[in-house]
Amino acid sequence: MKPTLPSLLAIMSLTIMGCDDQTPDEENPDASEKPLLEQAVEAMGGAGSLNDLKRFRIESAGTRRIDYEGMEPSEVHDTSTYTRTYVHDLSTDSLRVDTVRTSVFEAFQFFPPESYSVVLNGDVGGLTAQAGFFPPGAMPSQHVGALRQQQRLFNPHILLRFALANPAAVSDGGEEDYDGLSHRILAIMDQDVEVRLFVNPESGLISKLETMENSPLFRDVPVEVRYEGWKQHGVFSFPTTVELYAVEGLVHEETRSSVDIEPADVAAGAFDLPPEAGTPEVDADEFAFGRQSHLVVEAFFQILFGYEQGGAVEVSELTPGVMLLSAGHNSLAALVDERLVVIEAPISPAHGTHIVETLASEFPGVPISHVVQSHHHQDHSAGVRSLAAVGAKLVVGPGVKSFYEDVLAASSTLRPDALSRVDVETEVEEVAQGATSEIAGPTVTVTAYHMSANTHSADLLLTLVDTGAARVIYVADLYNAGVGFSPVLGGPESFFAAMRDLEIIDQDCVSELPLTIIPSHGLAQSLEDSITELDGLEVDIGCP
Repeated sequence: MKPTLPSLLAIMSLTIMGCDDQTPDEENPDASEKPLLEQAVEAMGGAGSLNDLKRFRIESAGTRRIDYEGMEPSEVHDTSTYTRTYVHDLSTDSLRVDTVRTSVFEAFQFFPPESYSVVLNGDVGGLTAQAGFFPPGAMPSQHVGALRQQQRLFNPHILLRFALANPAAVSDGGEEDYDGLSHRILAIMDQDVEVRLFVNPESGLISKLETMENSPLFRDVPVEVRYEGWKQHGVFSFPTTVELYAVEGLVHEETRSSVDIEPADVAAGAFDLPPEAGTPEVDADEFAFGRQSHLVVEAFFQILFGYEQGGAVEVSELTPGVMLLSAGHNSLAALVDERLVVIEAPISPAHGTHIVETLASEFPGVPISHVVQSHHHQDHSAGVRSLAAVGAKLVVGPGVKSFYEDVLAASSTLRPDALSRVDVETEVEEVAQGATSEIAGPTVTVTAYHMSANTHSADLLLTLVDTGAARVIYVADLYNAGVGFSPVLGGPESFFAAMRDLEIIDQDCVSELPLTIIPSHGLAQSLEDSITELDGLEVDIGCP
């Protein structure tokens, strides 16, 4: 809905801005004495111009990064570079983003550049061409919400239009130093989350934005957007550079080469959803998740993947006492001496809760005693809080105990999860470098092996379940069995070398007991079929 311009009286009477007692000189007012909303709006182009603005187009180039997906938790990795054209139609609440993207993450760096467009109409959207592993068609609601939030953060004009239409959502956030200068803080309640705009008291331009966002892993996390190189485009000011920071540092930077106001050459039908999208419907919860968790949703889209909270979990028995839990990402559950050991709690707290509820239905009254985590990457570990909430002990690789302790202690108010509703103490056991951890019962033994020789994660664990009659091994990311592609460079080779070194298989790649390989991403597959698959792909895993 297009916002309407509040009266000047309404702006000037904002007692919540704490500016009633100031009387600026009408002939030469000091910018710092103006009501703060008025000052920021004037610097951006003026209230009338902002509310009358129908379209603007931005040409840009940028780099996207992702946190919690490297060898160590503190590392931030580039995922892709891009050029983009954004066309906003504020009068119809539409957006078109034409992108040329080059992936630079792990094995995806060898993929050719790809071109695609995303079109949003309100809360629904469509994709015009294949984008990574996304086929053309309707965009999932969480991805629509994430893109909407990104553009809200990258273009504070949209937030100021909202503030003009909703003066009760605006308040005075006081003053804070930034970049050697005291800034006035314009606070806006946007979707029940406070957004803080740091307004330069001399120019009225916005130096940075602070807000909070939901991380599936670390829950409530601070987000910061910095704006630099403000330039005039007609009556409007736009930043030349936008930088997005998360907990571990810079995760997205974009440089704008041009800004066109009310461009006359936008093609007819530019904002029509592509035919492949059909008539998409909004999933309100997923849309809200995308807006509140835009960092992770956008980051995985730039890796080439979709990001979902996780749905219903399917249970299938692999061998007596060992169950495969699948919902697009595989986990295992092993029945060990009247208790359940879960191997991998991935994706999100919502998915972790699905695992807990599914196992409670399949095994009434049987407690979950342990959850063994393959590594710290957020798509593999963001469900641990839900298992910790029912008392499960975490078993993790070397060097990440404090990381998981921080995950378990995190505040979760934006999207409260199971752990935020209970008072439990959770133990975290760290497997030493190159060592093992064993959970044994009369018939089933679960052994976690630290695998130091890999290029994916320093804390990586391989987990073997031995029933005495059969064996099941869980491997994350190194080898996507049954898929024919693994993104980790040298992953299959290092996985088979580790199995030989650990004597899970012999030097001829033979297992004493039937061995099933369970990848975190992929299909359950026998050792023999996996060797055949990799041989067909001409991957040298050192097997005869």
